[in-house]
Amino acid sequence: MLNKIKIGDKSIHLENNVYLLEINKPLDLEINIDKNNDTKLVITAFNNYNLKININDNANLIVNSLNIDNSSNIEINLYNKATITYNHSVSSKIDSINNFKINHLESNSQSFITNNGVNLSNNKLFFEINGIVPKKLNNIICNQSSKIINFNNGNSKIIPNLVIDSNDIIANHSSYIGEIAEDELFYLLSRGINEDKIKDLIYKAVLSGKMDLKDEKDLFNQIING
Repeated sequence: MLNKIKIGDKSIHLENNVYLLEINKPLDLEINIDKNNDTKLVITAFNNYNLKININDNANLIVNSLNIDNSSNIEINLYNKATITYNHSVSSKIDSINNFKINHLESNSQSFITNNGVNLSNNKLFFEINGIVPKKLNNIICNQSSKIINFNNGNSKIIPNLVIDSNDIIANHSSYIGEIAEDELFYLLSRGINEDKIKDLIYKAVLSGKMDLKDEKDLFNQIING
């Protein structure tokens, strides 16, 4: 069950539960995950927003975020034994600028950031991801993965940055920008699937990404299917 967040305060605390944050107007919000909590946050966003997320000691947060025609700035602060898994998907026909800053502030923290985007027009779709690990931290995981599919020769860009001053770390980043692969298109066309249907299938697959949609499957399908 999704527990809808009532937007009013500038700062909120989330506990052991599954929450829904609906963004229909510009938003600035600080989200705090207190110690020892295991939390899931579902975001549906149709307007621009800024989030600051603090994940305290021994807390875990999973975020599944579906964004339509908007821009976002997300700052994540990770403390001792804190973990973030953030799946950020964007569908855009207008300029969409998405910035992530992941601060590993204490040892034993882990971040797994996935950005998936579909650029539907000749607009900008940008992802910039900054993973930051200062000196004297140990047992850190800092992973990034980003993918954008252009449907119409859009202006897309991915900037993956890892700023690391520690040796005891596992850090990876991967990026892909491209159009629908011609061999995949040819194969599906040869199976009798028309091009519009192929684009629709790829659109849905990219936006779903690596998300486990157990709690929000119907909601996300309703948005993706228009």
